[in-house]
Amino acid sequence: MRCTTNGSVLVAVIADDDIVLGRQPTKKPPIYWKLLGGRIKNHEVPEQTVIREVKEESGIDLTGKNLIKLGEFPQNGHGGQYIQYMFVVAVPGELVAKHRAGIVEIIDDSYEKIESTCFKLSQLDNLPDMMDKHKNFIRQLQK
Repeated sequence: MRCTTNGSVLVAVIADDDIVLGRQPTKKPPIYWKLLGGRIKNHEVPEQTVIREVKEESGIDLTGKNLIKLGEFPQNGHGGQYIQYMFVVAVPGELVAKHRAGIVEIIDDSYEKIESTCFKLSQLDNLPDMMDKHKNFIRQLQK
């Protein structure tokens, strides 16, 4: 594992035929459902960022789970170029029980509200308010 401070992670948290997505409803529109993830902080390896971000954004603790890194992809962002690390993790249904029952609300360290919930993988193409880039990533996973 390599430490980096110039990157971000995206993770597909999957339980059976459900996937956990999050959104920030107080952000300026458009507001999209998207994969969980975020920026790598000082001295973290991408796997540590996955565990921290998923916990912060959804309350789901992935400690000890098998995080599968699918790739590293160069991106251009507001601060310049960075690497986005893509992960997938399969979790047991009981770990996402609250998300299957409805929307889970979390207030993050910046006092921003984050909502997360489960969607059926088979219904994502019919979800109009989902970030296209993330929808395409999930389609690739399903192949």
